[in-house]
Amino acid sequence: MADADSIKPAAAEHFQCAATEVGATDLTARHPWLHKHGLYLAADPKRRMALIAAGGPSGALIFDEALGIPANLKTLNQLLQAEEAKLPEGLPAAQLAWVTRAFLAGPGGFVGCAAFWAEQKDALKLWTSPCPRDGPVLFRKYCQDPQLARRGDQWSLTFYYFTNKGGVEVWKANGDARQFLGAVFERVEPDRKFFFPYA
Repeated sequence: MADADSIKPAAAEHFQCAATEVGATDLTARHPWLHKHGLYLAADPKRRMALIAAGGPSGALIFDEALGIPANLKTLNQLLQAEEAKLPEGLPAAQLAWVTRAFLAGPGGFVGCAAFWAEQKDALKLWTSPCPRDGPVLFRKYCQDPQLARRGDQWSLTFYYFTNKGGVEVWKANGDARQFLGAVFERVEPDRKFFFPYA
């Protein structure tokens, strides 16, 4: 399996910079559904970020917001099929939500869910400092667990996502046991609605 240093040349080619300028963080341990690939978060000096799955037969698979959702969706399905992942059972709903957003539209941010609420409620005043009156109620509203529905071998997923720009998105994805069939999102709160304390 690849390591963080071995993916730097692929990241450098993607970002059009020197490999020595690329930083990479190994995220593999957070994703037990990955058995044949390692997963790395790569960043360049301009703070552009990409996820790179490497170590499998397909070489480095790059996921970057700049590539667009259709291209990232095709590559994600390639990764899922190489990993022989079963959807949606192979990933808990919150992790399936993170994979949907991070692989298709870029990492950085948090899936709104009960666990996220439990972790962040003590920092609620900080998060809602731009909108102290309605912010706490809105923040809590967007911290509901992702909703996963099944119909035969088809599934659909709806979830909220807190972006690293302080906005909120609602995502809807669907698929079958082997792949995503589609994913769309809309912004339900603008950038800087909330103060993102982890930038």
